[in-house]
Amino acid sequence: MYPTRRALLSAGLAATALPARAAGEEDEILDALRLIASGDADLQREPLKKLELRRKTDVVAALIDLARYVDDDEDLILATLARLTGNLDADEWLDWMNWQQLRPEIASFPGYAGFKRMLFGLADPRFAELIPARGASGIRPAEIAWSGIKRDGVPALTEPRTVMAAEAAFMAEDELVFGVAIGKSARAYPARIVDWHEVVNDSVDGTPLCLAYCVLTGAPIVFDRRVSGAAEPLRLETSGLLYRSNKLLVDTASNSLWVQFEGRAVTGTMFERGAVLKRLPLVATRWSEWRKTHPASQVLSLETGHARDYGPGKAHVAYRANPLPLFPVVLADRRLNPKDPVYGVRHGGAARAWPLAALEGGKRFEDRIGDARVVVEGGMDRRDVRVRHADNGRSLEGHLAYWFAWASFNPGTGLYGT
Repeated sequence: MYPTRRALLSAGLAATALPARAAGEEDEILDALRLIASGDADLQREPLKKLELRRKTDVVAALIDLARYVDDDEDLILATLARLTGNLDADEWLDWMNWQQLRPEIASFPGYAGFKRMLFGLADPRFAELIPARGASGIRPAEIAWSGIKRDGVPALTEPRTVMAAEAAFMAEDELVFGVAIGKSARAYPARIVDWHEVVNDSVDGTPLCLAYCVLTGAPIVFDRRVSGAAEPLRLETSGLLYRSNKLLVDTASNSLWVQFEGRAVTGTMFERGAVLKRLPLVATRWSEWRKTHPASQVLSLETGHARDYGPGKAHVAYRANPLPLFPVVLADRRLNPKDPVYGVRHGGAARAWPLAALEGGKRFEDRIGDARVVVEGGMDRRDVRVRHADNGRSLEGHLAYWFAWASFNPGTGLYGT
């Protein structure tokens, strides 16, 4: 799907492109990283030995980054990592990233974020605007991974053209749509179009919203684009960066990064404000079902302004056929297979997921999430899941996701059937 190794070499990785010299020990670390980045084993040996003899793990994150992007045919970088950390079970970059995720206590040297900023800037200079050089952030810079595409390499749709349901002859009865109903208006977003864009900035009944779909985690989520303190509704797009295999969104006004799975800002001025996007209700169902309940709905047009094959099942075929994630994320919870689809809800400090397989055929049953009794009901399409309070009938908003992603962002989550 996306390139995962040595992709930065084609962008011209060179020792001279790393951060400017700093003072003292940081200067020595950066000098060593410059030589290691050369990809020349003869030049790499001495600086790797110097970093190892420091006996400090503050360079581990930088070495893990270089293990992905630098020629290391003799595995000198990986061997140094093993000796520095005592970890003998990691064979490649992906293993080391997952090992690092489980060890948040390992801090990086003060100039690490600046180093990563410059390293990623070789792939796309705009990445340098997204990773704060030394400022605070809501996620560890060490866990930010490049997806292999440039910023907005998956082009977002903004205020896209729509047609009325009665005019949408291109729609198949059984195809999947993501539906939003607000006030007196309804809009359907065909999954086969959203697959190619992943972010849709739109307005429904006067509400500015963003449909953010992370293909990697199988999670379609709708957010209100209005944020306190922002003069205008945000315009979000794909940053090209990932966190635990989840899309990091970026808003074009402040260049702040947002974790798509949670809707929270994790860098920039929006992080400093503690900004979190409000979630809006979303229905995933067949077009025939959506049109039946919303006959006056509008639907996203095929005329997006982009040349794509919007035929059903054309996008991300290889990734969906792969039973494992492509990018770093710890698969700690093995109660389900990593890519088993679930519907998850967070409520009252608790999280619970229902495997879609348990909802086949429109099953309906009572369950609990935390202290709340809920009724869970599947539609004719098993992706159409409704969860509501058993006592007052109020809906509890959740969303679809692959199990590995839901479990990663909700450790200790409840799981129906276990």
